[in-house]
Amino acid sequence: MLWTEGRDHDGGFREVRVLRDTSKTLNTLNGHLYDGTVIGIYSSEPWAENAVWRMAPVEYMQTPAGDNDGIV
Repeated sequence: MLWTEGRDHDGGFREVRVLRDTSKTLNTLNGHLYDGTVIGIYSSEPWAENAVWRMAPVEYMQTPAGDNDGIV
């Protein structure tokens, strides 16, 4: 499956859309926003926090507070 980005939202967040059907986007299940949330493909919801993403290179990821094993 190939992806394309939607328009830029505040803070550099964008929808991640299915290339062959841009009405479908990467989205979290039931609107949850916590570690371990299941993600899937759902209808476009650019106004919803659970439907916009900010992509960053891996070297910019921060280790969570209290995680001292060095694995990201």
